Amino acid sequence: MTNSILTVAVLFLAAIFLLTYLKRPSRSDKTFPYQSRQVLFTPAERSFLGVLEQALDDDYRVMGKVRLCDVIEVQKGLTKAEWRSAHNKIDRKHLDFVILRKDDLSVAAVAELDDKTHQRKDRESRDAFLNNVFAAIDIPLLRFPARKSYAVEEVKSRFLEALSPTVNSENNEMPCTTSNVDESAVSANESPMPDVHTDGSGVPCCEKCGADMVKRQARKGKHAGKWFWACTEFPKCRSVVVIEL
Repeated sequence: MTNSILTVAVLFLAAIFLLTYLKRPSRSDKTFPYQSRQVLFTPAERSFLGVLEQALDDDYRVMGKVRLCDVIEVQKGLTKAEWRSAHNKIDRKHLDFVILRKDDLSVAAVAELDDKTHQRKDRESRDAFLNNVFAAIDIPLLRFPARKSYAVEEVKSRFLEALSPTVNSENNEMPCTTSNVDESAVSANESPMPDVHTDGSGVPCCEKCGADMVKRQARKGKHAGKWFWACTEFPKCRSVVVIEL
């Protein structure tokens, strides 16, 4: 009786071992030695993505895990050695989130989610490099500390502030890069807009599309602090008029 039980036990263990072995991928087959990562984003990234999508309006789209080389490139005119050196600095780097304008899919801003690893010296050096790169090409780079929850309005406010328009010193125009601005920002006490057609309410009308305009202030660049009128149909219409006081 004891021998029979032992035999059954041995056969049972042998069957389990055989099934386990058969399910294992063959180590000899290295043609496609890959496996799925299952998910694209970490839980923290997935949580922030949901908040970011709520903070943006329908004029924008969010892309995640984008190669840095897909957003920027090395300028022409460099020697091969200079080009290779510059390219190596941006190669194999990825951006957490890239925010695109829906009308033409141009890059409006970049958002990075910084966890504790960004406190390491090597990450601090990488972060400083990215900050300088995006400042040089005039694309806002927003950094948010990784945390359990985020306020949608806070994220939205930072995004709109980063997209504050700047003045083009060559033609004295202010390209409008914000939308959905509250028209109540235009006060009856503001200085009148010379030679601008209005609808009778004191708010000027866009000469290109006829839509109302809203008053905005440049927050960076040579003309920081100056006011201008921006079309409310942005990004479909990018018309702006500088306010000369």
